[in-house]
Amino acid sequence: MEQQKISFLEGGKIRLEGLPDFYVRFVENFHLQDRSLWSKFVKVFKLKADTWDNGWRGEFWGKMMRGACLCYQYTQNEKLYEVLKETVEDLLTVQEENGRFSAYDLDGEFQGWDLWARKYVATGLFHFMDICEDKILKARIISAVRKHFDYIIQKIGNKQDQKEITETSNAWGAINSCTILEPMLEAYKRTGDKRYFDFAEYILSTGGSANGDMLQVAAENNIVPCAYPVQKAYEVMSFFEGVLAYYELTKNEYYFRAVENFVEAVQKTEITVIGCAGMFGECFNYAVKKQTEEVEEPTQETCVTVTWMRLLTKLYSVTGNIKYVDSIEISALNALYGSINVYKKANYSKSEGKICGTLPFDSYSPLFDGYRNRGVGGLKQLEDGSYYGCCACIGAAAVALVPLTAVMKSEEGYLINEYFSGKIECEERFSIGISGSYPANGEIAVTIENTDGNERALIFRKPKWCEKFTISTREENIEGKDDKCIIRKRWQKGEMIIVNMQYSLRPEKCNGYTAFLYGPLVLARDSKKDNCTSKLSAVDFDLEANGFNVRRLSPENFETVRFELAAGDKKIILSDYASCGKHWESKNQISVWLKH
Repeated sequence: MEQQKISFLEGGKIRLEGLPDFYVRFVENFHLQDRSLWSKFVKVFKLKADTWDNGWRGEFWGKMMRGACLCYQYTQNEKLYEVLKETVEDLLTVQEENGRFSAYDLDGEFQGWDLWARKYVATGLFHFMDICEDKILKARIISAVRKHFDYIIQKIGNKQDQKEITETSNAWGAINSCTILEPMLEAYKRTGDKRYFDFAEYILSTGGSANGDMLQVAAENNIVPCAYPVQKAYEVMSFFEGVLAYYELTKNEYYFRAVENFVEAVQKTEITVIGCAGMFGECFNYAVKKQTEEVEEPTQETCVTVTWMRLLTKLYSVTGNIKYVDSIEISALNALYGSINVYKKANYSKSEGKICGTLPFDSYSPLFDGYRNRGVGGLKQLEDGSYYGCCACIGAAAVALVPLTAVMKSEEGYLINEYFSGKIECEERFSIGISGSYPANGEIAVTIENTDGNERALIFRKPKWCEKFTISTREENIEGKDDKCIIRKRWQKGEMIIVNMQYSLRPEKCNGYTAFLYGPLVLARDSKKDNCTSKLSAVDFDLEANGFNVRRLSPENFETVRFELAAGDKKIILSDYASCGKHWESKNQISVWLKH
């Protein structure tokens, strides 16, 4: 496969309006700039807190640092940068003489979630290096990561007196430990030290799990993900992020085929209508067939949404295939945005049976007669008695990915992947403005705000959900073909391109149930909006016969769209899924799937 070179624009070059911008800044203000929170996460390493219960608190710092750095890449918020620099300095003080950043003591190391958390420490430090303005600090960080990894490759491996990586955890065949593959390859890229590359190849030689060879089953593509040796959605996706990183370095098609097959199989069998997976214990279980079932346990973990979006973004950057952007969009506008705690409600922990703080993200996304705030994923108590969770730490990364992927660059030109309103400085002497009310409707204007007259290409994505896609310039009307439209020319300042994406309310069927979609938005019923006290999924008129009228209403708080479906004196209210159930109460139920 010919490798593409698609990348983000430089930091601060994209300035969006509306929800994408609001949510990044909301998360920054809510928890990313909270110095006390970062201090507690560093203290986890000082106290060796995961020794208490074989836990995963050690992931919190690096996981949130990755998201915080991506948010900074978009906002260029100097207050955030200072907070991040302070906590990096704090973290560097807890590195042990032997190189360890670990929340496990020496006697208990290399079990449970120890390597998983060490993976996230390195990941967080690498992401800070990408935004760091201090050359001396960057040198200290890379030195610290090298010591961190040198200790691991000394202790883990297939030589005498080493422990096999597939024996370092009793969770999911130790695939959690094997996800250290990605930052290990990043260390090789940044240092050129072949020992890190060799260790990555050692991980790949194990197949990624003691339960079976994950690479082989994906490359052969004979079974679906719910039949893989490991079915835990988040960890399996994380492992394949590392496999894709290995392909990028080696161009070995076997590894690309494994990732591509895995992603295609997950998309086909596991990704639900809102763009997430894990309908049973956070595991693959052929969710496309199970998503209309009422379940007791929380489903569709936010960690899965985020990791799915990250994996798709990387595949898009390698392949240039627009279908990956289509999938990112669905996950972002529905599952991800639906999880954000905009009203700052208190989080309820089912495992603890009580309220456990106020976190920025909900951990699970219901589809069928369910409600939000049913539990905190990856919940752990910290030394001061407060709580935090995995989904709360990971969410910022995906919130930042939405604006960062909106417009990207390639050797061919500038890719307009999403049509959010805003201003984009593609380069010093070429910038564009985008205006419209996407995704509420598809009428968009792209204006050339600055240009030096040189020839450049603008590449417009044609979304898969678009019924008709047209582009008009003052010179010609251009019909969108396939999945994108490319216009290469010498642009003039003030020139305008009109993009028209026509879409309407459309039904999607599953197991006799109907969901309604509008463009990239999934719609849902909300018991508070609809003033409904009965079963939400039960509708009093026939949805199959389309014997109902549709009326578009004005959206209300945090809504993007709102519709009324009516037949005679019977009617229901549908609005975008992300805005439903946001009051986080058991009486505020929501349902995507409906049936007469």
